[in-house]
Amino acid sequence: MKKSIVIPGISLLTIALQAANIFMAGDSTCANYPANRAPLTGWGQVLQQFCKEECKVYNFAKPGASSRSFIEKKLWDKLIAKVQKGDFVIVQFGHNDSKKNNDRFAAPGAAYDANLKKFIADVRAKGAYPIIATSIARANFKKGKIAPGNLNAYRAACFNVGKAENVPVVDLLVETGNLFNKLGPEATYKLFMCSSGIEKKKNDRTHVNKAGAEAIAKLFVDNAKKQNLPVAECFK
Repeated sequence: MKKSIVIPGISLLTIALQAANIFMAGDSTCANYPANRAPLTGWGQVLQQFCKEECKVYNFAKPGASSRSFIEKKLWDKLIAKVQKGDFVIVQFGHNDSKKNNDRFAAPGAAYDANLKKFIADVRAKGAYPIIATSIARANFKKGKIAPGNLNAYRAACFNVGKAENVPVVDLLVETGNLFNKLGPEATYKLFMCSSGIEKKKNDRTHVNKAGAEAIAKLFVDNAKKQNLPVAECFK
């Protein structure tokens, strides 16, 4: 943000300091997509519209990424090289980490936790601030309620690491689950690609459209404000 600094001998001199920016590491649920992929939209793609003008969002989230592949494919190296002192880095993985028997798998309580700790250490080494976000819920209903499935284990890992490392956690798994439960199946599906009218996406209850992305980004912003996190100063 911008601060006023009084320098001895110079009355009320205001110097505009570099604004803090937000960087994002994550998977397809928060990634940016080109116009030809519409209505597919990641929530990180629309986060900028909730930010003050001086704060910019740099979204490095990658479709198909897990915490493991994000490191191994050097995407993390590209992100962290751009981070400056005072910036914020949001880390959200889990969906692809949970896919066993492939090169993206990272077990909660083991490799996944270690990857989160690496992200945290690297961000802090730059004088920036890490934030962990749990995965968004899939629109999978069981008896009329959202079933979080194996993402619960990754949510627990996020909180375990957050507590151990004194890093804030924005619990989007619970926040989105609560929203979807309140809306019910029919209204929730309208936020997802399964309602897009695209035949091959008719069963996609993992990825959201623009309306879904905006709803999730707002949940993140509102939760950050509720927790009084420093990153909330970036938001309108």
